[in-house]
Amino acid sequence: DVSFPTTVTNHTITISGGNTNLTADFGFVLPGAIGDTIFWDLNRDGTQNDNEDGISNVTVMLYYDVDGDRTNSAGDILIAVTNTITNGFYLFHGLLPSNYVVVVSNGGPIATSMIMADPNNDGLSCLDPLRIEDCDGEYGLPITYGQFFMGADFGYTPPGVIGDYVWIDSNDNGIPDGGEAPIPFITVTLYSNGTAVATTETGADGYYGFGNLYDGNYRVVVDTNDTEFPAGLTQNYVYNGALDSSTTNIVVFNGVVTNVGGLNCSECNLDVDFGYRYVGNNLLSGTIGLDAQPFDGLMNGGNPSGYATNEAPFPGVSVFLYLWHDADNNQGIGSGEAAYVGSTLTITNGDYSFTGLPSGGGTNYFYVVSMAAPYNYLYMTTTNGSTTARAVSNFVNLSGYTISAYQALDIQPVTTNIDFAFTFAFAYDWGDLPSSYGTQIQDTPLGPQHKVPTSTNLYLGAIVDTENNGQPNGVATGDDLNNLDDEDGVWTDKQWTEGAGGATIWVQVGSGSGWLVGFIDWNRDGDMLDTNELVISQAVTDIGGDASDGNYDFAIDVPTNTISPTTTTVFYARFRLMDTQPIFPVLAFSGVSANGEVEDYRWEIPSGPTYVSLDRFEVLSRDGRTVAEWETATESGTAGFYVSRRAGEGDPWVRLSEDLVPALFEAPQGAVYRIADDSARPGQTYEYRLEEVELQGAVNLHGPFTFTVEKPARAVKQSAAETAAAQVERTPRTAEAMGMEPAPEATRSVRLASVPRTMKAAGEAWPAVKLGVSSKGVYFVSAASVAAAVGAGEAEVLEKVADGTAHLSVQGATVPYRPAVNGFYFYGEPAQSQYTDVNVYWLTWETQGVPSGFSGEPLRMDVEIASSPPSPAEVVDYRARGHFEENVYEYQGRGDNWFWFEMKRS
Repeated sequence: DVSFPTTVTNHTITISGGNTNLTADFGFVLPGAIGDTIFWDLNRDGTQNDNEDGISNVTVMLYYDVDGDRTNSAGDILIAVTNTITNGFYLFHGLLPSNYVVVVSNGGPIATSMIMADPNNDGLSCLDPLRIEDCDGEYGLPITYGQFFMGADFGYTPPGVIGDYVWIDSNDNGIPDGGEAPIPFITVTLYSNGTAVATTETGADGYYGFGNLYDGNYRVVVDTNDTEFPAGLTQNYVYNGALDSSTTNIVVFNGVVTNVGGLNCSECNLDVDFGYRYVGNNLLSGTIGLDAQPFDGLMNGGNPSGYATNEAPFPGVSVFLYLWHDADNNQGIGSGEAAYVGSTLTITNGDYSFTGLPSGGGTNYFYVVSMAAPYNYLYMTTTNGSTTARAVSNFVNLSGYTISAYQALDIQPVTTNIDFAFTFAFAYDWGDLPSSYGTQIQDTPLGPQHKVPTSTNLYLGAIVDTENNGQPNGVATGDDLNNLDDEDGVWTDKQWTEGAGGATIWVQVGSGSGWLVGFIDWNRDGDMLDTNELVISQAVTDIGGDASDGNYDFAIDVPTNTISPTTTTVFYARFRLMDTQPIFPVLAFSGVSANGEVEDYRWEIPSGPTYVSLDRFEVLSRDGRTVAEWETATESGTAGFYVSRRAGEGDPWVRLSEDLVPALFEAPQGAVYRIADDSARPGQTYEYRLEEVELQGAVNLHGPFTFTVEKPARAVKQSAAETAAAQVERTPRTAEAMGMEPAPEATRSVRLASVPRTMKAAGEAWPAVKLGVSSKGVYFVSAASVAAAVGAGEAEVLEKVADGTAHLSVQGATVPYRPAVNGFYFYGEPAQSQYTDVNVYWLTWETQGVPSGFSGEPLRMDVEIASSPPSPAEVVDYRARGHFEENVYEYQGRGDNWFWFEMKRS
């Protein structure tokens, strides 16, 4: 091309007397150019593949784009016309800087073709729904000095196309899947009436195609004798017909394929595919996971499957298998020597397996199993000699962490234990919630994983420990029981109510500064993905909080309808102290953190309002005896208390009495309670613990409290009855005996036998109800059973219980009861008599008072012994049947000498 001058093209200079002139300069620039190919896009993918020919004799025009809109619009000036040459190439050159539009004429060889590739769509097919714009056979662009744009390529699909893919269908599903390899450079021949009319090769991508075919009947044959065809392959897919590497009876009509192998079809021009797979009877398997010390490079030792209890599997890891033909016998995998056979994923226990493997095509054939490192910061413990592989190759980064690995091994009918075992480069802290929340490395989602440096500097509470993996269990104590109990940085009083700020959670940052996230599974569905389950997300530090000491108080909003009004509600919670703010805090219940700690909890939240607010707990001398005394400010739904003590940390807790100290049921007002500790030794320091037992069975712990017994215990004069009542607790026990749990009692249940009764008329007095109690404990009386017994409505019974017109007594003494949603609770004791063990409690109404011999049929609620154990609160469900009974001894049973009750003064 002629260059364009950028200066004047002549100078007139006069030189004389030996003078010089060095200013006669001339400047030029190269012109621009636009090209370059019009081609047959046989497989309609928008790109020219190496087996797709160019189209000759296509007319291409070049316009000045006068208005610069990059389209051939009115006013644009035609400046050049050319035709493509044999390989479809065209070129407009010698162009000055300007805006141009290339336009392809739709006549000639492409007159009946459809455009499939347009440079405006940057390689996407014109059929692709994600294409940038519609294809129109035009392309506009600006050209500057010296710019050569060779990307103005246009592809067309001719009429009468047959194609298009030959590949290794390793999973035998008849679909070219991601990861399945093409079979390149294989000869494919097209026949018509028994005569070869065209021959092509599959491209590097496995595609082939024949175009511009006349209407007729055709046959396509893949040459499996081609020297490039891999050994050991057997055909497993054809569109229709026999598996003989050919497809017959391909009918082209009006430029489209309408029938393949006798099967009518539409849009099937490019469905004449051929799938192959490696076939044999061999098997290869192994396991991938986290090794445990002492490292042996194997999972589960010599066992061919699974992992040991102190190891962890890696599920969902991609494993690839290749057939390696070491053609040059140099013990190295050269280019083109490894043929892809297939891939698989490790299952839940880390196992993988390949079946139906080929035996190879002769000598120097081997299997190669490869994988990428499933996690960051891994060292591979599998080395040469760990497995039966000929060679184990571990590819690492500059820090020595594994990036990928493979093992090469001899071909055998059965090969097992080709394991890939790893260990983490760092120590980690893990969680212990149930696995549905993501707790272990093999869980989905991945368990919370905190890298713990040698010198710990970011943790909750007083300490952080490390584990090889998550320790899931139903009560979130796996981490507590493994190594050290480090879950000491988060706590709550469990006195929760629904609504804004209904729960208080305290968090202690023991060391460092980071980001705290907290989650509570409000709807108890086994995950923490739901709305409002991220309850804390903020920066924290060990010198932050209200007192600048790392202690934080959080008022947490409790969603409505989350806390049961009648039973204990269990919530799982997770708290993570992370080194940096997570990108998505709502997802931070899972995944890896470069530092910090995770603490998991299972919290049992009692139903209704606050149960006990403990004002004080003391051990003192009263009436010459050592007495544990505690005072509650408020109570609600409390069945009673146990008091335990121990000599020191590590010793067993010993209850001062196995009998429940019953609450007064005078809620919400508190009370003062005392229980004698006659076996306490003078001068000895003890730890005491108060167990509050709720009516629904849950237990809340208070303490421990440390006290030293200062005054020696001395005998107190007692009556015979008092001595008998306290005898068990006054008998000294050994630590071993006192530390043993008593055998569970049988639950007291009721057999219901109804007696028909008529409803009471308005104003008619209700009969007294006689309740028989044969064992000590907290009892529940349902309003329904009382209503059936007295012939009244359940709502009427509940109203009398709630407003206090229902009166419970034993031997003339009032017995407190606690109203419930559908009945009431009371504490009952059996009679102490040689004649009967049934004690009589009377339920009377309004002004009836305590009966002393009323007329009419008394009603009793009987108790039977069943086989199942009691709940912690020993709640008994009474069901009523009315019958006449005589000679039942009444025993008040409220004069026990070793605990007393008094109402707290307000």
